[in-house]
Amino acid sequence: MIAKVVAPVNLEYQTILETYQDKVQFLKEGQYFLPGFVDLHVHAPQWAQSGTALDIPLYDWLNTYTFPLESKFSNLDFAQKVYQDVVRILLANGTTTALYFATVHKEASFLLAQICAEKGQRGLVGKVVMDNPDQTSEIYRDADTQTALKDTEDFILAVNELAKTTKQGVYPVVTPRFIPSCTDEALKGLGELAAKYDT
Repeated sequence: MIAKVVAPVNLEYQTILETYQDKVQFLKEGQYFLPGFVDLHVHAPQWAQSGTALDIPLYDWLNTYTFPLESKFSNLDFAQKVYQDVVRILLANGTTTALYFATVHKEASFLLAQICAEKGQRGLVGKVVMDNPDQTSEIYRDADTQTALKDTEDFILAVNELAKTTKQGVYPVVTPRFIPSCTDEALKGLGELAAKYDT
């Protein structure tokens, strides 16, 4: 946050330089301070399939590639590898803040929040909810509505606790996958959780 801009022509300029001399960063010719990039929609688990089959219809792509891949995030070693890489690469390219959609797996979603915290990226992370058995495959969905809501609340509480020790900020996000993948009961419950925790 920029609290104040002081130029050499201001009376307080010299005093501020002397007071904060160990914290002053002088830029050389051709150097600039730039704000970090903000990405507001990153499906972090899809990093493992970047560029795959982008020429097929969405539902075919989701059911053939995406959902089978995302189901693998129940394995925390697999999740660790993919999430470490996506956060590292985004940071290396200047994305200092990202809103991440994770998977239905509470533990792997929390792992993504931890990785953001460790690497210094401001992360808004959501455990995805997919509880509608009529619209989602049994290989990849929440066990049921109550489990989805309980896991989401547990996730919110864990990330809020993690945030207490994270300088750059890590925040829980309520993330229904999309309308067809969620029951009305889940959507209502997620809305209540969002209101309850101001998230």
